[in-house]
Amino acid sequence: MKVNDFSLHEECFGPTWTVTDKGEVYLQAFFTGNIIQIKNLDQIRRLPNKALTVSATQLLAAQQVSIETEAKRRAAQAQESLPLSSPPSKGKLQISSSK
Repeated sequence: MKVNDFSLHEECFGPTWTVTDKGEVYLQAFFTGNIIQIKNLDQIRRLPNKALTVSATQLLAAQQVSIETEAKRRAAQAQESLPLSSPPSKGKLQISSSK
């Protein structure tokens, strides 16, 4: 299974890297015991040490992408949940039957 689109997220405490005698590199991460073979590490190149300029327009565009991505995630998550009426009447939970 390819994991090209996966991320270790913001924090990944204590991943384990292993290199075999053949030079193969494996990573154990994601808190579930997954063992992932890492390929093409020899193709990684360090970027030149120079200043990087980011404009306000670029920052706003990046922020907009983050907002839209989160909105889509929440919308997908909401479809998996039962809609609740608000506020509950007389302490009784009311479930909407809009689906």
